[in-house]
Amino acid sequence: MPSGIVHSIKVPRLYKTAAKIVREVRENHGSLKTLIYEGKHPNVSAIYSLCHKTLAKERQLNYLLKKTNILINEPRLDPWLAKILVTELLWGKKTLKAECKPIQTVLAYEQKLREELNNVDHVELPYKTDQQRANQKESFPDQNKDQGPIMTFVAVLRKLFMYSMAMFTLPFIAFFGVQHIMKVEFHVDRFVTNCISVFAAVITVNLIITYYVYQALHEPDNVNDQPSADDLNDKID
Repeated sequence: MPSGIVHSIKVPRLYKTAAKIVREVRENHGSLKTLIYEGKHPNVSAIYSLCHKTLAKERQLNYLLKKTNILINEPRLDPWLAKILVTELLWGKKTLKAECKPIQTVLAYEQKLREELNNVDHVELPYKTDQQRANQKESFPDQNKDQGPIMTFVAVLRKLFMYSMAMFTLPFIAFFGVQHIMKVEFHVDRFVTNCISVFAAVITVNLIITYYVYQALHEPDNVNDQPSADDLNDKID
């Protein structure tokens, strides 16, 4: 028989993971890409897009949360999860489809959020002064080192083509090259030659994959240069 207990509906994993990552980036200056890959979420592209958009819109988010008083009226709502959900509602899919409590709470403020969103363009959002940026670079030198724009679509296609060509050519070169050397230089039997040649091809494939993953993890984020979470507070007050 049913127990009669209504269990709370869980927040979708995408939103919970994104909130955790954004919090880690802002509070501990973590790398967005590294945190995403370490989280091993099945939908990497979706979670990256949501996190990056949340960090890029953080000044507007702080303004909206402050003006609607959602965090004051709803003290149990996690502020980082609130930012993720509001980002999805206003700049992402523009809808939230779940029955969990945090999503229903944000949806209850949807009208106020959209009304205040129309006012954001008319509010002068503060930017950091040159002195503040200099202080930030001194405090976190590694954070601003070698920061460049996120790879463009063309650059992504170029890299994909390069690694695809490497995967289709280098293993074959390794296989037949080692096979030729084993036959000509060492005169070993066919079975041993084939085994060593296959092993060389497999090693080549794994080296290509390893270098691809290493390069992906060390691409610049550029989201760390976004204004901090508290930049808007003085203006709103």
